[in-house]
Parts: sequence; C-alpha cells; structure tokens
Amino acid sequence: AGLVGRRLCTLLLERGASIVIAFDIAPPPSELNSIPSNKLTYVRGDLSDIKDVRRAFAAAGSNAKVECAFHIGALVGPYFKKDLYHKVNYLGSVNVADVAKECGCHKIVMSSSPSTRMDGKDIKWKREDELSIRPPGKFLEPYAETKAMGETYVLKLNDETSSPPFLTVAV
Repeated sequence: AGLVGRRLCTLLLERGASIVIAFDIAPPPSELNSIPSNKLTYVRGDLSDIKDVRRAFAAAGSNAKVECAFHIGALVGPYFKKDLYHKVNYLGSVNVADVAKECGCHKIVMSSSPSTRMDGKDIKWKREDELSIRPPGKFLEPYAETKAMGETYVLKLNDETSSPPFLTVAV
C-alpha cells in the first residue's frame, strides 16, 4: 500500500470497517504494523494476474465477502513502456472489476486521474461534467490512456437495475 493506500486502510478502520484487505505488489509498509491482523489483511500480488486478484478477494474468508472494492492501484509516471501501463492500469482494472463481480462484491470505487481528461488545453474554470474522458488517441501519455481505458471498463459495468445493484464510480 502506497501513501494513499495506507491512509485509506486507516480511514476505513477508523470509520468502522470490520476488516480491510490491502493488496499490493510491494511488501507491507511498516506504518501498517500497528494495525491488528484481525483488522487488516495484507495480500501481496500483481493486479495484472487474475489469480492474485482472486486470492486478495478470497482473503475475506469463506464466511465473509468483500462489500466494497477500492481500486487505487496504478503504474504512474513517465518511466515505463506502454505495454506495462496497459498491463497494470487497464488489465488490472478489468481483473478487479471482474473478480469483484465473481465474488459477490457489488461496489467498486476506482481512483481516477485528472490526466484522463486533459488534452493540453486550458481547463481553468471548467466543471467536472465538462471534462469527459478523452477519446482514444487523444492522450498526452500512455499512463493517462490506460487509466482512462480501465476507468471506462469499470464504469460500463455499473448497473443499478440488477439485483442486487452493481455500483461503480470513479473519483
């Protein structure tokens, strides 16, 4: 769990979550050591490997299910090859969404990025509803394009009419 992930784990527990499952490719940060293991389960794995994602969802145990998945994992920065961004940011998002549905988790909160909306033009004074996801081929870098692809996939799964509803949002 990176900076945002560590804080999210803490906030969820402070606000009454009975258990939080943190999933990351990196080893657990020392800041999480003070949280009791019956409250926080840390699972190491790769978002792009569906078996690892299934293992993370299964960490809730056979008598419980994940109520809400907060998907904040991403490969960021201008340092990597496009195929690696695609693998983590797009395929990772597909895996989280698909496994959530498989496991009976009906809520996904996905961390978006302002870069999915920017095309290099001035956005000063624009409202959020005026900044839609850029169309394919109109991104400034592979990170933004692959984040937008993942976000589009997750948001298309939103279905308020299903029983129970499958709710997705990107923030």
